[in-house]
Amino acid sequence: MRPVQCRTVTVTPHDSLFKTVFRQTEHAAAELRYILPETLGQKIDWSTLSLCSSEHIDPKLEQSRGDLLFSAIVAGRPGHVLLLLEHQSTNDARMPLRLAEYMHRLWQRHWDEHPKNPLPLPIIIPAVLAQAHPGWTAVSRFHDLFEVTPELAPFVPHFSYAIDDLAGTSDDELLVRPLGALPRSALWLMRNVRTPRAVLERLPQWREPLVQVLRAPNGADGFAGLLRYVALVMEELQFEEFRDKLVALIPSSETYVMTIAEQLEAKGEAKGEAKGEAKGEAKGLRAALLAVFEARGLPISAAHRALIAACSDSATLDQWVRLAATTESADALFHE
Repeated sequence: MRPVQCRTVTVTPHDSLFKTVFRQTEHAAAELRYILPETLGQKIDWSTLSLCSSEHIDPKLEQSRGDLLFSAIVAGRPGHVLLLLEHQSTNDARMPLRLAEYMHRLWQRHWDEHPKNPLPLPIIIPAVLAQAHPGWTAVSRFHDLFEVTPELAPFVPHFSYAIDDLAGTSDDELLVRPLGALPRSALWLMRNVRTPRAVLERLPQWREPLVQVLRAPNGADGFAGLLRYVALVMEELQFEEFRDKLVALIPSSETYVMTIAEQLEAKGEAKGEAKGEAKGEAKGLRAALLAVFEARGLPISAAHRALIAACSDSATLDQWVRLAATTESADALFHE
C-alpha cells in the first residue's frame, strides 16, 4: 500500500493581491486601457466591462493561476469579445502556449453551452501583468514559438498578447499612471517585492496614494489588503521597519497595521500548534504499528521500518495499523 497523497493548491500573495484589486472593474478597465493598443481601447465600451462569473472559468485553470476574465462590447458587438487579464510573477517561455490552452478551453465551453448556434466564437484579447525579475523576456506572439517559412505560415496559429512589464516601469512612472490610488499602490508594491529596501526608501513618496486608499469608500479593505501583502512577502524585521515608518508617515494607519500583525501572528501560532499536534499523532501511530507487528510475531524488514519512519500522514498510518491486525505479512500490507 502506498501513502495517501493529497494535492493542494497554492495561492501566492501576489495572485491574491492581483485578484483583490483588479477584479474590481474600474481598476481592470484602467489597467487594460493602459496595456492595450490605443486604437483598440477606443473601440471598447468600457462602461460595459463586467467580470465573468466563476462558472465561465475552467476550475483547473482558476486554481492554478492568477486570471481574471471580463466581457465587454467592442465596436458595437455585444457578447463576442472576452478580455483575459493574466498575472505572472516569473518569466515563462510557454506563456503563449498557456494562453492558447486557456483560450481553447473557453471556446470549447462556449461551444458546449451553445450547441445549436455556437458561431461566431468570442474573440479573446489576452493581456499579461508581469512582475518577473529582471524583466519580461518571453515572446509575446504565439507564432514566434515556431520556425516558420512563407509556405508554412498559413498553417501556424497567430495571436499576440499585450504585456505590462512592471520591471521595465519606474516608480515615478507608476506614480503618475492613470489608475486609481489602490491599483497604483498595489503595482508599486508588486514591482518592488524582491527589493524591500526600495519599498522602505520610497515609502514617503507613496504617502499620498496610500492616504487616498485609506480615505476612499471601502478603503479600509483595500488598505488592509496592501498591508497583508507586505506582511506576507517581507521578512519579519523588514515588516517591522515598514510598519514603524508607515505609522510615522500616516498615524491613522496604526490600527490597521497592528490588526494585520496580530492576525498573522495568530495564524502562525495556530499553524504551529496544528503541526505539532499532527506530528505527535503520527509518532504515536508509528509506534502502534510496530507494536502490532511485534505482538503478532510478524517480521519487518529494515526497508519497511524506514517506510514507516518516513510517513507523517496520520490517515495513512491509521489505515496501516488497522490492516496490520489481519495482514499475512508486512510485505503483503505495504504492497497491497
